Amino acid sequence: MDRQTITMLSKLAALCTVSSQGYAVAAESVRNRGLKVILHTYASERASFAEQLRDEIVRLGGKPGRHRNPLAALHRGWINLKATMSIGAENSQNIVLDEVARGERTADKRFQAALQAEMPEETRHLVEKCAHRVQAVQQHIDQLRGVDGQQLVVRLMDNPADISRAVTELTAAGFSRDQIETQPAAQLINQSGPLVQHGTVRETLATTALLVGIAGALLGVVMAILSVVTQEFDASTQSIALATAIAWPLVGAGVGVLFGAIVGSLLGQGISEQDSVLLADCVEHGDSLVTVRCETRRADLAASIMYSVNLASRSSRPLETAMPAPSAA
Repeated sequence: MDRQTITMLSKLAALCTVSSQGYAVAAESVRNRGLKVILHTYASERASFAEQLRDEIVRLGGKPGRHRNPLAALHRGWINLKATMSIGAENSQNIVLDEVARGERTADKRFQAALQAEMPEETRHLVEKCAHRVQAVQQHIDQLRGVDGQQLVVRLMDNPADISRAVTELTAAGFSRDQIETQPAAQLINQSGPLVQHGTVRETLATTALLVGIAGALLGVVMAILSVVTQEFDASTQSIALATAIAWPLVGAGVGVLFGAIVGSLLGQGISEQDSVLLADCVEHGDSLVTVRCETRRADLAASIMYSVNLASRSSRPLETAMPAPSAA
């Protein structure tokens, strides 16, 4: 049994699991249906990589573990919290894509480091396949964010008529036909389905409770200091003063955790419910993913054109009352 290779594969499998969960949560935090489908698809692909790596561990005679990473869960909750509290769909998407890009850089470094180790040839083929896809996804995410003056703008269109109208209006606005691509969405949507709502409520609850609990404890410390410095105590009341000073941070932390848990639970539930509605809409109505490759300075124009086509086509449906504002992502 090659224990060194098994250990390496175990770490990569855990990394892919965390990455898959991160993509699922990122997908829940955006309202652009096209971007949502892309992120859910990457979540599904990364989960598949984790399973393949565990299968390779078994083939080599090892036993795959199921790793839990509390810090990663808190980070995912933090992404949801930041995206939810940000003003505007575009700012929310920028936050999500920046966090995803940061995670992809870490994944790329881990896979490249793993490839430097000795391993069986069949194992190397698997690790190389995963590493190449990680690099490709990293480049795609950077293109969605806008790098080197170029950006990808994506939007999910509901039917061929909408696609035709979008292409017509984009070309009329000066975008060349070569810059516009269409891709059937059915396969991507089917791949993304199993990863909907991965732990959002629990992770957002825990993160919000922790953050508000810390804030409450800090406020308690301030109150304790004020209670000590603003009052005079004699020998008989010093023990009471000490107990009061200790109690303030504890009470503040307890109240903060309770309040944060309630708020976090509501926020997480809202994110999950919104994602369910939008993803169900993708499955029912999404026909093709339209992508425009353009200069970053013209990305907002392309996004606005495609958003307008979507809005005009879908204005009679209830979901459109909650459609996101146009964004280049």
